[in-house]
Amino acid sequence: HRAAGIAARGARASWPGTQRVQQQVQQRVQRRVQRPEQLPDPLLASDLSARAAPRPAGAQGFGFLSHQLEHYGAFELQTLERVLRVEEQPARDAAERARRDEVLAAIVARIRARIDHADPIPQAAHLAFLRAFYTAQRAHLEQKRMLGETRADKFHRGPGT
Repeated sequence: HRAAGIAARGARASWPGTQRVQQQVQQRVQRRVQRPEQLPDPLLASDLSARAAPRPAGAQGFGFLSHQLEHYGAFELQTLERVLRVEEQPARDAAERARRDEVLAAIVARIRARIDHADPIPQAAHLAFLRAFYTAQRAHLEQKRMLGETRADKFHRGPGT
């Protein structure tokens, strides 16, 4: 007799307090929907490759061939990104600026030697060269990754080597 009544009315209406529980659930759902508006906006570092690098006077556009971009991997790209992010911060004094310029010159010389980039890079264009190399290297590694090949670092050996 009781089972027939439950089946006829449906399980939701048969239990005492069901309506109260449903109201509580709806209130919780509404609170959760409203909470994302209260969350703080995430702070993400800007994408270095999306920015146009300012060109110093006399600097030419830098282009890199695919064989020149085969020398470095993700580790070196991340290291270069850290260097470029430090360069975004103003130097505290002339001594720090001079030290940064020396570091940039050493990095540019090392990259030019490794990728066989024959053209000399004037000191005023060091930062532009590194930004261009970063952008090209990142695009190259992302393209390789889409094709299933990952390069962890410069010691990576391709298939069959």
